[in-house]
Amino acid sequence: MPIVAEKTPVINLSETSPLKLAEGESKEVIISGEHIDKFEVKSSNVNVASINVDAKAKKFVIEAKTSGTATITVSSGGKTTELEVQVSKIPVERIEIEAQHNFQPGNQRLTANVYPENASNKTLVWESSDTQIVRIVNPQTGEIYINPRYGASATLTIKATDGSGVSTKHLINVVKLVQNITILAITQLGVGANHNLQATIEPHDATNTTLNWESSNPDVVSVDGQGKVTALKEGRATITAQATDGSFVSQSIEIKVVLGINKVTIDQAQDKTMQIKKGKHPLSVSIWHNNEKKEQGIMDKSKSGFGSVSWQIVSNNSDKAAVFGWKDGEKHILDAIKTGTVTIKAVYYDSLTGEHIDSDVITVNIEN
Repeated sequence: MPIVAEKTPVINLSETSPLKLAEGESKEVIISGEHIDKFEVKSSNVNVASINVDAKAKKFVIEAKTSGTATITVSSGGKTTELEVQVSKIPVERIEIEAQHNFQPGNQRLTANVYPENASNKTLVWESSDTQIVRIVNPQTGEIYINPRYGASATLTIKATDGSGVSTKHLINVVKLVQNITILAITQLGVGANHNLQATIEPHDATNTTLNWESSNPDVVSVDGQGKVTALKEGRATITAQATDGSFVSQSIEIKVVLGINKVTIDQAQDKTMQIKKGKHPLSVSIWHNNEKKEQGIMDKSKSGFGSVSWQIVSNNSDKAAVFGWKDGEKHILDAIKTGTVTIKAVYYDSLTGEHIDSDVITVNIEN
């Protein structure tokens, strides 16, 4: 029988040497060529580059473990192919400090975030520009000690130790922070009124006593940077004064803006009387502040929604000659059932002040 020559394998890899990877990276390598029935893949240093082989698919995955060099050898039928893998460390790219700049004396802790998060060496070195002001207590935890040198400042320098040369600086100001704010409250203003809010800050010798003033509803009550409020329209608003020294201390008060209603009149009445015929008669009221009419034609709710009207039969001298509607949307309708005389009134309720203001009692004469 003739001798059949054994075919020599030809091994090709989808990657070429040197294959450069960073710690934590992985790379798939595909094996191709000729006469490769069985093959073996080995790493010269699995601590640097480990391998995971998929024999059926003729491929393997290299996982970069730690910095260094490893040789991946692929063998088949006495033939070998090598792939050099160079694994490098992941350098620090930036350092960010999660902290404010104003601190009171004592022990404080700053948080330093290192990016990328998978940097190989995240160890940092902390330095202070003036240890008489700020002293590094524990560089691993970011703990510092601030001496009571009010008004003084020191700069912290935080450096990466991986050779990247990356660093950041963070200014520390020694301050006496605001601990409490008290606003001399005013709970109610009339539309168009102005008022200067008075705020007391504790301690009185706080380093920064500037406050930031805000209104929760500036269409109702506006406030300027000095705490001057202006009542613009009926409603409620919360005014907040917040310290700007980084203490985040704040105080809030609620201000109600009212129309100051002190008189209610029934629009259809004249000289406390009404002359009507039997049938249904829609009624409405006007509301007044002193002699200034604020709104008219209110049957149920005021335009702002803060006021409402209820209607009452005061006396019904002619055996229920008239009644008010009982359904929603009809409670302002006086139903004159028979001829006679009744007396009625309207009551305006201001939900902002909690006050009820009665109209005059009106005599209603009902004719055929």
